[in-house]
Amino acid sequence: AMPFYLLLFAFICFYFLIAFFEPYLNGVTGSITKYYIFFLAFCIFISQKHIEINWFVLPFFFWFALKVVSLVNVDNLYIYETHINSHIGMLMLLFVFGTITPSDYMIDSIVLTELVGSAIIGVLSLFFRHPYHGTVSERQVLFIFGQEADPNNQAAFLLIGIAVALYYIFKKKHIAISCVTILINAYSCFLTGSRGGFLGMLCIGLIFIFACIREYRLKSLKWIAATVIIVSIIYIVTVNYLPKDISERVFGFKSYEGGSDRDVIWSNAWELFSSDANFLFGAGWGAYYGYNGMYMVVHNTFLSMLCDVGVIGFLLFFIPIIVMVAKLWRKKNYLSLFVVIASFVPSFFIEAINKRFFWNAIFLVILVYDHIIVEENKRI
Repeated sequence: AMPFYLLLFAFICFYFLIAFFEPYLNGVTGSITKYYIFFLAFCIFISQKHIEINWFVLPFFFWFALKVVSLVNVDNLYIYETHINSHIGMLMLLFVFGTITPSDYMIDSIVLTELVGSAIIGVLSLFFRHPYHGTVSERQVLFIFGQEADPNNQAAFLLIGIAVALYYIFKKKHIAISCVTILINAYSCFLTGSRGGFLGMLCIGLIFIFACIREYRLKSLKWIAATVIIVSIIYIVTVNYLPKDISERVFGFKSYEGGSDRDVIWSNAWELFSSDANFLFGAGWGAYYGYNGMYMVVHNTFLSMLCDVGVIGFLLFFIPIIVMVAKLWRKKNYLSLFVVIASFVPSFFIEAINKRFFWNAIFLVILVYDHIIVEENKRI
């Protein structure tokens, strides 16, 4: 059984690694990764001697069922058709990850994989970047194999590395590689001109300071000083080396709300959500697409979920995540919160429900939770 377990292990790490390169590989291999997801789910499933389903997996399936039922209200199935495959793949993985009780070594390997994948994207962005769509000079994105990712998407990939690196620094592990990753990824993140990326960095930094104060009370002054130094270096590098149009975009806070006409799209979606009884069960999966003649995605994962399935569906999706992260925080495991912040803050500015980075954060929380809390309960 041991060689198969190691092989499975490699398959899981490979999944987390390949997620970073998926937007670029799609141009070369086609969307081969979605077949890999089915393959991985199958391998994990057959590796389990007996399947134990943890409670926190179920609400996600209820959320999905609610989405499917809500289609009876929807005339335009465009969003459903573009998202259904990724939903099925992600829910399959969610299910099988909820059945594993991972070892320390497995968690460490996945976390290190996340750092490495993110750092590679950061380094490549320094050398192979071009203006987004070839024309938007204030948004520089990685361009390889003739492909590019949405700048906010790329920022989310870069933030994962920053989150993991800060976690490692907090744990006093891999300090050199972590510091280098933070500097490179922060600079690359600024290059994308992503405001979600910038806000994500601020939020992760704050959580890091909170964690340090909580863990190292008296010594926290040293940690805060270190944080201030890191932030100052990032700021000096950014101000002196970032192209002017990019820094104006990222630091021009007045323009945040209207970014890419988001204020118009968001208020349209909010109108849909708050009309009739939609706030309770939503207006239906993808009902916002074409609402009031606006054929646009909402550019906000949380708001689009409220439109799809209302407050009920929204709570079904997010309560398990909040409960798991809160329990892990109480156990002084801060990794899950770092990773969730890194993925969810950029998701406030894009449609991320069909994006790997969004789901991978949830998978990591489930695996860490399985590893720490579920194991403890078994010992009691």
